[in-house]
Amino acid sequence: MLLLLYAMAVEGQTGSHKAVSSSSLQQNFNDAQQLQQTGRLTEAAEQYRRFLADALGELAMGYGVARDYAKAAPLFDEALALHPNSPSLLLNYAQTALTSGDLDRAKALATEFIQKFSHDRENLA
Repeated sequence: MLLLLYAMAVEGQTGSHKAVSSSSLQQNFNDAQQLQQTGRLTEAAEQYRRFLADALGELAMGYGVARDYAKAAPLFDEALALHPNSPSLLLNYAQTALTSGDLDRAKALATEFIQKFSHDRENLA
């Protein structure tokens, strides 16, 4: 619990989940399409992965709010596989695990968050 509170403080969040805005999702998708149309396929692929990761994260948080952790956890795992360096996905997963009673997973995720991102506060958004 203490690790998660520290991780939340590092990111500057309160106890609420930080959702990706629909405009951010749309912007990621639009950027990916633009990159693809200009032939920058490697960059387009990365942007599509970010879009998909954010969309899966949103769906996972929805299941978390509905208290269906069994459906939320695999979606978070899939989202993190697509975008493993997303601080918001990692922290949202940790918060969802905590509120769902999966304390071991919450602790592991909070520890990973702190190890990856506590030194880089400027880039946490």
